[in-house]
Amino acid sequence: MRQAALLASVAAIAAALLTDVTVAGQEPGAGSAFVAFRVDFNHVIATFKVMDTSAKQVTDGLSAEPMARFGYRYFDPPAPWREQGAAAMRAGDRWLIHSAPGQAFQAETERIVGGNAGCQNAIGALLRVVPEQSDTFTGLPAKYFLAERSMTLQPSKAELGSSVGIAPSPSTAEFRRALESTLNALLVRELPRVLADAAPELARAASSPVAYRRSWARRQQAIDEAMQSGRGELTYDIQSFRLAPDGVLLHFVRAEWTVHRRQGFAASLWLRGEQPLEVIQTNLRAASWLRMFEFQGKVAREHLGLILNIFDRNHDGWGEVLLAQGGYESMDISALEYSPTGFQPTGIKYAYGC
Repeated sequence: MRQAALLASVAAIAAALLTDVTVAGQEPGAGSAFVAFRVDFNHVIATFKVMDTSAKQVTDGLSAEPMARFGYRYFDPPAPWREQGAAAMRAGDRWLIHSAPGQAFQAETERIVGGNAGCQNAIGALLRVVPEQSDTFTGLPAKYFLAERSMTLQPSKAELGSSVGIAPSPSTAEFRRALESTLNALLVRELPRVLADAAPELARAASSPVAYRRSWARRQQAIDEAMQSGRGELTYDIQSFRLAPDGVLLHFVRAEWTVHRRQGFAASLWLRGEQPLEVIQTNLRAASWLRMFEFQGKVAREHLGLILNIFDRNHDGWGEVLLAQGGYESMDISALEYSPTGFQPTGIKYAYGC
């Protein structure tokens, strides 16, 4: 199966596309769950709150870089930060770190920490995996987790299995044809709307007194004309999972169409089954961003979405997906639970930006 090449890096975009960058409605308490990232082999940070910064960011006393890309270096937070986001937290608090479907580790709060998340302030807890489980945790490849407060340690819960998990993607010629037909049908259906939405901005750029804006508009218009005439070349990558009790495969697909190696259209989709394929969810934001001057016709894989981990915290056979979604100089990492009606937000979220 054809695999998508790595997409180019991101530039800035209009402020209207800012991802929400405040974690709201997650006051710490017993049973609260938070997105956590790996700091080192035996520590993670669970972020409670991200706040707008009103002063110069902290640059002294920073820790080493975390192992997780979407993490931050930590430091001792000022007292007002603790009052805003961690007043109820204490060293020694007990946690479960969910690392995979049916797998969790016991941990304790080592201390409360602050961090520079993008251009904002973050407050969270540095959690240490208990010594008797640290060797196993060290060997895990995962860098992102869900950390859940626990009034008592629950070793039996950590040992329960789950039918949720990663699955091999179908590789038959029939499946590939069905998938590519679904993707090309999406392009035919959605390209006219995306082009119509982008037309006013392209027209303004084409008549701009600034030469490089006019040049960008001409280049983008040429790509759009090629896409309309069917000259876009499709590439894609696919990840498959079992996220429901019925065991039917769900597929996360990132797709792009290029014209002479320049991106002309991009989308991500959730699909269900094999033949026929059912479209569960579609994200076309990247296709629109390609036609904004600030992006210069380039989007990265994170703008199409990155699956960081999957879970089944309550062991009911309905999986939770930890999805990273890039925005305008921002990142949103959210846990979404699959259900009979599709993906639903859980309220567990870590987001930051500039």
